Amino acid sequence: VVDFAFKLVAPFAPTPVYLYGFYDVSKILEESVRRMKEAFDLAYNAALAFAYAIEGAAAAMTAALAAVLFGVLLAPLTGGASLAVTATAMRVYEIADAIFHVAATGYNVATGMMMTYHIMHWLGEIAETWVPTLFFLGMLLMLLPRVRGLGALLFGVGLFLYVATIAGAYTTAQGIPLLPWLDATS
Repeated sequence: VVDFAFKLVAPFAPTPVYLYGFYDVSKILEESVRRMKEAFDLAYNAALAFAYAIEGAAAAMTAALAAVLFGVLLAPLTGGASLAVTATAMRVYEIADAIFHVAATGYNVATGMMMTYHIMHWLGEIAETWVPTLFFLGMLLMLLPRVRGLGALLFGVGLFLYVATIAGAYTTAQGIPLLPWLDATS
């Protein structure tokens, strides 16, 4: 039943339970947690780089607007000569504004990936610690009539943590190659 459910719901996840026992669940979970931690670190670095780009673009936009303001305020005193500075400052502002928006979009993408991998890594660490125990206790208790429901609950929680960890590691195959590109873009 577990194998059938896995093939329908999570075909990317190897079935943790075989007819004659378990494969090395701990090893699979450890590798999955390592991959999610790697993806989290890459996403964190990309988000931080985009945050610095946003900060730099905002500073450039502020300086350009200050130059425009002073150019307009000083125009009566300089006979309009200071307005030449405002044209250049507006062009700098337009370029910095475009950089700001690209960096803000990149920051949102990188931060979303970072938080996703953070939550999946957190679930993975819980799974790494508890899934073998939950599987063992769940299967053991399901053999006893009075506590069969508790055994099914424990086994179900173990399966949830297992699938969440495997799914998180599965998404790293797409996330890990994307994140260095995002970091380079920042």
